Parts: sequence; C-alpha cells; structure tokens
Amino acid sequence: MRLALDHTVDTSSARLPELHELVAPRELPLVEHWRQAARGAALGEHDFAAGLHHESLDVPQVHTLVGDIAAVVRALVILDQRYRSIPGWERLHRAERLGWSALACALDSSLEPPSYAIDALGWRAPANVMPGPARPGLLGVLQAERNLAVRLRPLPSAINLRRIVHSQQVLSGGIAELATNIDTGLRDQCLGRQQIYADLQRELRDVGSLIGTGELAVADSADVIGRLRALRPDVDRDLRVLRAFTILFDKIDTQIAGHIETGIERHAYLRRVTLPRLVEDSGQLVAPVRERFTPFSAEALSTMTNLVHNRLRPSSEPSAPTQDAARSRAELHSAIVHRPQRRNDALGI
Repeated sequence: MRLALDHTVDTSSARLPELHELVAPRELPLVEHWRQAARGAALGEHDFAAGLHHESLDVPQVHTLVGDIAAVVRALVILDQRYRSIPGWERLHRAERLGWSALACALDSSLEPPSYAIDALGWRAPANVMPGPARPGLLGVLQAERNLAVRLRPLPSAINLRRIVHSQQVLSGGIAELATNIDTGLRDQCLGRQQIYADLQRELRDVGSLIGTGELAVADSADVIGRLRALRPDVDRDLRVLRAFTILFDKIDTQIAGHIETGIERHAYLRRVTLPRLVEDSGQLVAPVRERFTPFSAEALSTMTNLVHNRLRPSSEPSAPTQDAARSRAELHSAIVHRPQRRNDALGI
C-alpha cells in the first residue's frame, strides 16, 4: 500500500492544500467531511514527525494505525470512482491497485482486536513556566514544582542533577508529612519516593560530567525547598492540591530516569574511581588519593539500572481510548461500504 500511495502521489498534478484550507470549515457537507479527513491525515504526519515512531507502538496499535490509513485510502478510491464523470475531475492513477492494496491491509489489520489508545498518543503542545509571584501556601510549592518539570527538559550536569534529586527527596518527605492525617495512601507513596531519591542521591555521589546544563531547573528546585520550608504549621492542606503533586512526581521521575539512562549511554555521566596512588604536589597536609572518571562498570551499571528502571521510573499504564474512537471508525466504515441508491431504482423504473 505504501508503494501504491507513493506512486499515486508522484503521478498526481494536484497541489497540496494550504493551511487555511485545512482549518476553515466548509458549508458543503461532502467537502467538510473530506476536509476533516485531510486534516486528520496532516495531523497524523505531524505526530510522527514529533517523535511518534514504530518503536513506541505495540502490535495492536500498529494494526489500528494501518487499518485507519487503509480506511481513508479506500474512501478516497471510492470517491474517485463515484465522481469520475464530473467535468475536470482528475482520476487517481492506477486506482484499482491502490484500492486492492488498501483492502488487503484493512482485512489484515481487522484480524486483531483494535487498540484505540493510539488516539491519545502523538504531539502535545509544550508546557510553559508559570511566571509571576509565588502563589500562597501549597499552591506556591506546586507552582515551583511545575516550573521544575518544564525546565528539566535539557540534560542537566551531574552536580545539578544531584541538587534536583535532593530537592525531590526533601519535597517527598514534606508532602508525606502534610498528608499524614489526610490520606495515608498518599503518605506512604511519598515516603517510598523519598527513600528512592535517597538511594539515588547515594548512587550519584560518585558521578561526574563535563557537559550538561540545568541551572534554571536548579533555581526552581531551590524555590521548591524554600517555599516548602516557609509553609506555616496551619497551612490549608487541600487534598486536591496534595494529590496534584503526584502527577508532577510521575512526570519528573520519568524525566530524571530518562536523563540518567541517556547520560550513561552517551558517556555524558561518568563514575569516579580511586586509583592506588596519591596525588603528588597537592599542597595539602594529607595527600589525597588520585581519582579518575571512567564509564560505568558492569556492576555499577546494573545497580543504577535497577534503581532507575525498576524503582524510579513510573510504571507506564496504557492510555485510555477516547469515547468516540470506536463510533467514528464505525461511521467511516459504514460510509465506505454504503452503496447509493440508483436514480431509476428510487423512481421505481
């Protein structure tokens, strides 16, 4: 089907639609339906260009995606057949081959149960920091934590990573204390996260780097600790605000886990090892032991991988499909297989 699509596009002399033609609604219902289909196809290409690739999809999601593409292609072929008599209509080149290949892909993808959770994947608008003065109470801490999640996108240096990890350890303990008499489940979750970050801080003591940024993220992490410690004992412990921290916790945990894995893989993060000799002419009263930063050994890599992958990174839950996922596809399928009544049959001739 891909080869047939490429051939059809290459042999077509029609121009690609402009942006305003995709976003502006049309009064004619037929044109409006096809505008929605073209808009969906353009958004699909945008999602793949933004990082949604084959490795990030499971087998049911791949089959669902192929089935959606095949359905749109089949609808396009049927449209070409029904309106071929219109003056000036440009026929699809080798439309029969394109239609049969789309039908084969549609039948093959229908053999497996669909996974409409793919609709929740793709490009999302990037979040921005929340400027302005600190919000009162817990909202100010939540504001600084959200800004930290936004500023944590670039790879931080090792020393900045340790500072960020320390802030999350302190924040987890503070939220656990605030939730003690309100939500025991949230308290236990935060205490477990505090222990994870304490273990991670211990593993990062001997990690260094020569590259990386993170200065803005460190400033936000300092705001997190400062605003947390500035809370009054009688602060309003709104359960909704406390539970909102868990959403940011999952996002920050995923980001930190990804940075550690990427840094180790690219040798941006190195582990400090001591050598069996002293530093000469150090100028100190007691000569220090000579040190060197090297890539992670197999044992150190195993320990860090177990901590980051099995404990720090949140367990990924499948995305819930949208409510109209099955209905919209069923409507498209019924429109494809529908055969319009002939005029003579309608007149009883």
